[in-house]
Amino acid sequence: MNLEDSIVAAAAEAMSDNELVAAVAVLHAHERELLIADDVEGAFRVMRDKFVLLAIHNERQQ
Repeated sequence: MNLEDSIVAAAAEAMSDNELVAAVAVLHAHERELLIADDVEGAFRVMRDKFVLLAIHNERQQ
């Protein structure tokens, strides 16, 4: 995990479950906008952050 991922993970850990779900939805929409605009690199960065949040959310559900 790089520094950026650990910062995202730390922020996600501080979020409630509802905040995590909302953040994932926002990131997903932004990722889609970037893909439509043909910004694959930007979409990949957003996707990476989204997956960090999803991993933390899934850990909490177990």
